[in-house]
Amino acid sequence: MERRKSSFGGTKRRGRSISVFIFVIIVSIIIISSTILNISNVREQQTILEESIEAQIMSVCISARDIVNEYPFVEYNSQKDVDEDWEQYSELRSRLRLLAKETGVTFIYALKMLEGEPQFVIDSDEADEELFIPYELSQVHMDAFAGREGAGVMNVVDMYGTFNSGALPLFHEGKLIGIISVDIEDSYIQKSRSAGFRNEIISVAAMIVTLCALASFAYTFYRRTRDERKRLEGIALFDAVTGLPNRTNFGIYMEALRERRGEKYPFLLCFIDLDNFKIINDVLGHDEGDVVLQRMGAFLEGHNKTAKKKWGDSNEIGICARIGGDEFLYVIGGINDKEIAKDVVASLYEEYESSELKHYHLEYGLGFSVGISHSPSDGTEVDMLINNADNAMYVAKKSGKNRYFVFEEKENER
Repeated sequence: MERRKSSFGGTKRRGRSISVFIFVIIVSIIIISSTILNISNVREQQTILEESIEAQIMSVCISARDIVNEYPFVEYNSQKDVDEDWEQYSELRSRLRLLAKETGVTFIYALKMLEGEPQFVIDSDEADEELFIPYELSQVHMDAFAGREGAGVMNVVDMYGTFNSGALPLFHEGKLIGIISVDIEDSYIQKSRSAGFRNEIISVAAMIVTLCALASFAYTFYRRTRDERKRLEGIALFDAVTGLPNRTNFGIYMEALRERRGEKYPFLLCFIDLDNFKIINDVLGHDEGDVVLQRMGAFLEGHNKTAKKKWGDSNEIGICARIGGDEFLYVIGGINDKEIAKDVVASLYEEYESSELKHYHLEYGLGFSVGISHSPSDGTEVDMLINNADNAMYVAKKSGKNRYFVFEEKENER
């Protein structure tokens, strides 16, 4: 049997749930902040590394330019010029190669703009000594040919690979005659970037996994707390046999009804007591007695829904509650005329005759006596209305059972 929701306590448990969620949020913020900080540190280290490499390149460029300036570089405009000054040219190239080895750079080379295109004049690459061949300029090279110095990380991409490069302009008597350039193979930068990217992915993945674990923990805690709360509410507010609200829950409902509708809101209260229920327990046993109680509870709830639509307030919830061994309370809201009580209870007896309880009525005399009170005509306090209905129910029982009696009314037979 479905149980109605109630506003039963649970303040401490809700407080614990809120505390857990606040803890999860705080930890999540810390994890996210730490991850962002870690990624920021990785990128900052990457920037420092790139700036360090650029500074190294420019330092080597300056040293190479000083060496070149000691030789008649201005006169090297063709292979013939180089051959005619081979001794000095060879010495210049040797010094540049030695500088490249000592500083750990990959290439040191000089370019000139000849016949409208940049061409190699000097190259420290011992594996390729071909001179005066065109060269595709990178941005730092174009800046140097424009008279500016600069360096770039992973700036040169050609058939030989990807390089970090820098370049300085070469001047003779105030006139730009070429540029000196330094390349460093970027494998270290690439590895560093790959490692940094991998660390970022790992950090983000670890953060996601941790947050998912925290979310799972929070959800599991919430679900267990919710289930435990429902279990305890079930114990505290609902009858274990029928699943109907118990006396405590009935009191909560009636208090809420007063708050919603006011003290003058009209309703009908029935106090129902089973007749000859002891025979069921004695003859069929208490298990079968519990079945009868369950069926009676379901019967009353079903009738309550029908009665609300026919006589009462269909917008009001209405309630059936088991308050004792074989005692039930039944409330229908919106009943303005007390005389309607007779029609309501008459229909209750009529439906009982065609219900699944009919067998127990025929075989064991199972029936029920009903006492009826009405608010506000018989009072506005719930306890007083219950007491009035209880007294009316005893009048019905003394009159022969399986009857109803309206408070302050003469006994009425079905």
